[in-house]
Formats: sequence, C-alpha cells, structure tokens
Amino acid sequence: MPEIELDLRKYCIETAAKRLYNRLLSEYFRNKGEDAETEEKLLLLQKALRQFDFPALRTARRELAGKSSARITLTDNRGSMPGICIDGSPVDILSTGPN
Repeated sequence: MPEIELDLRKYCIETAAKRLYNRLLSEYFRNKGEDAETEEKLLLLQKALRQFDFPALRTARRELAGKSSARITLTDNRGSMPGICIDGSPVDILSTGPN
C-alpha cells in the first residue's frame, strides 16, 4: 500500500500534492513508464486531487493550510477515499465532505 509524505512547510496540501504529482509524472515519463512504485504514487495523488475537499481540509486542520512542520502523509485505502495522517494520527476526512 503506497504512502506519500507531503512537505507543507511552504505550500498547502493541495499545492503540495499538485507539485508532487507533476514532478512524479515527469520522472515517470523520463523513465519510459517503467516504475511501478511511481505509478502507484501517481494514482494515489490523482485520486486525492479528485476526491478531497481541499478548502474544507485547510479550514478543519491548520496543519494542512501550509507553513507547517507536521509530518503529513497520504495513504491508499484501497477502493475508498485516500487517507491523511498528521504526525501519524489519521484525520477524519469524511467529516469535511467530498468535493
């Protein structure tokens, strides 16, 4: 199950996820699509970018708004919405509602 750490020291969760997605996509095509781990991470990021209500997440959890040194990770919950952990603790994403 892929897990992705996002750096939110400079950007909010949405911008950090988009920037990482674009960087991984470039790497993936540079390597001619031969990296299964990168492919899994791209799929997880794509799912998060489509399903998360980013304004609600940033409002609900200050750490997700950026300028945070908290350890933020995305996790793949196979078949459902991706998960978010802040410093190892899961965030209740469903209470913020999907996009």
